Amino acid sequence: MPNGESPKNVLVLQAEPLGKARNYPFHEVATAMIKHMLEGHTCFVKWTCGKCKERVISNESNRISSNMKHEECGHTTDIEVAGAGLLVMMQNQTMESVANYLAKMVKHHGSD
Repeated sequence: MPNGESPKNVLVLQAEPLGKARNYPFHEVATAMIKHMLEGHTCFVKWTCGKCKERVISNESNRISSNMKHEECGHTTDIEVAGAGLLVMMQNQTMESVANYLAKMVKHHGSD
């Protein structure tokens, strides 16, 4: 978790396999973020720093901006150009709803 917490009854989903970072177009990330927020989930923007190439997770939930600053190296990356991803915290979800979500994600993005 971005702040080191491990809340109970929360499932964290990433739209990428571990170790295989993928950035999506800004408008897709913003649209997905709005959808998840309206469903009551908490979202964190992820991006690859344009300077140090580290995969970064925002410190603020439910906030997206075209320019995201990497606090460790100080660089600001234009994610409208570079793209980004989402880390979604889904609270109190049944296994069936999680399976349906994952099936939609795989269908939409493929299994690359």
